[in-house]
Amino acid sequence: MKRVEIWSALIMLSVIAAAPAHQQALQPAEVVQRVAAQNTSLQSYSARIAFDINLHAFVAIHPTLHATYYFKRPDKAELDFDTVPALAQQFEHLYASLASPDTWPAIYNIRFSHPPLAGKPYELTMVPKKTGNVDRVLVSIDPRNAAIVRMEWRYKNGSWIVLQQTNGKIGNYVLPQGQIGDFNLPAYKAHIVATYSDYRINIPIPDSVFKQ
Repeated sequence: MKRVEIWSALIMLSVIAAAPAHQQALQPAEVVQRVAAQNTSLQSYSARIAFDINLHAFVAIHPTLHATYYFKRPDKAELDFDTVPALAQQFEHLYASLASPDTWPAIYNIRFSHPPLAGKPYELTMVPKKTGNVDRVLVSIDPRNAAIVRMEWRYKNGSWIVLQQTNGKIGNYVLPQGQIGDFNLPAYKAHIVATYSDYRINIPIPDSVFKQ
């Protein structure tokens, strides 16, 4: 009887010891592939976005802006505001830089921020391969559906942008439904709430829509 108990204990210990090794065996590239695989047949889309903004610069203002977001594979993106105040330029630049996950390996060196933990979001640190203003991009991915739930841009001058995202199914695809963003930049600070609507999937979008 004691021999059976000893063998049972050894088996349990081996299972416990093997679990962390299995978690660590997952590679960052595999996580990126899972994110990209959700929307492999998505060639293009447009969506309307309403931005509710609290902006603090020389004065505090609370505008609401409306824009159309365009995406076209492999890496074309454009945010076209109905009106173009000066603060819209930062949003245009940010949303135009939201590259499709299948292009990330070509743009960034990607690693885990820390080893994956069961039931917790995958945390990726992405360092641009080309020198620029961005020091790193931090991405959180929901392991249940491989959807992006948070992105953080850290700039070399110490400023940052944090974007938290909720997602939903649009047809067969997983796409953003809403975002809450906090901007801490030299010129201003802002808190935004973005709401997506009126998705149009796999539509023809001429290249002229996208700024060069």
